[in-house]
Amino acid sequence: RIITVWSRSGGTGKTTLSISLAQAIARRGLKTLLIGLGAPDVIPLHLGLLPEPNIVSWIANPNDDGLRASIQKAGELHVLAGFPDILSESQGDKPAEASGSINQLVTSAAYGGYSAIILDTPSSGGVTPRALSAANTWLMLSRPTVSDVWMSAESFRTVTQKIAGQHRITPGNIFVVLNQRANGMLTADQWHGAADAACRKMNLNVGFPPVIATIPQALEVALAQDSGRSALDASDDFARPIHRLSEMLFGGSVLPAGRKEEGVFSLGPLKIRTKK
Repeated sequence: RIITVWSRSGGTGKTTLSISLAQAIARRGLKTLLIGLGAPDVIPLHLGLLPEPNIVSWIANPNDDGLRASIQKAGELHVLAGFPDILSESQGDKPAEASGSINQLVTSAAYGGYSAIILDTPSSGGVTPRALSAANTWLMLSRPTVSDVWMSAESFRTVTQKIAGQHRITPGNIFVVLNQRANGMLTADQWHGAADAACRKMNLNVGFPPVIATIPQALEVALAQDSGRSALDASDDFARPIHRLSEMLFGGSVLPAGRKEEGVFSLGPLKIRTKK
C-alpha cells in the first residue's frame, strides 16, 4: 500500500499518526518507508533524526542511489525527512512524469522493495495533490467534531469528484480515522452519520467512507514526543487502535517474534517477495 495520511483540517495529528502507523507496520516485519512532506518537517525532531539528508537531497539526485543515500533509519523504520523550510517545498510540486516528482519517488521506493510507503501529507499546498496522485490508499484523519465533518466531506468530494481520474485511490481504499477523541465528543457512529448527511447535501451519490479507528486523546503522546520518545510506546490507549489499524491494512504479515525480515510476507493467500 502507498498511503497518504491527509485531511483538509490542520491540527488533526497527521504527523503523529503517520509516524506511529509507520512504526507499527515496520514492527510487523514489513519493509516500511515514511516520507515526510511537511515544510518544515518535524518528523526528524520526533524521531531523533537529523534534518539532512532529506527529500531535497533526493530531488537533487532522483534515482535509486539517491534514495538510498537520503534515507535515515529509526529502529526498523526507514525515513525520508521532508522539506527543511517553506521555500524548498515548491520543489515537490512537479508533474507526475517529471524527474524528481513525488510519483517518481514513490515508484522508486516501490521497486526498491518497500511493502508499505506512508506519505505524511500537509493540509494544503502544491505538494498535496502530488501526494494524492501518487497514493493508492487514503487515510482521512479527522477530529470528532462537527466542523471537521464538513471539512472531511468537502475533501471527500474533492478527491472523488473534482480530481477524479488524477489518482489511483478507489472509494474502497478511503478510510477515516478519528483522532484526539475525549469523553463527550462525537462517537464514531454519530460522526459518520453527520458525514453521510453532509454528503447528501452535497449531492454525492456514494456513502461516506467507514471510520475504521478511533484514537483517544492522550496527554502521554505529546509528553513523549517532547522528550524524543516514541508516541507508540507512550500510551497503551493510543497504541492499541494504531496496531489494529496496521493489522487491518496489512493483515497476515506479522513475522514471528525475534525473526528478522527475510524478504517474504503473506497477504491473504499470496506470498510476496520484496527486495532487501
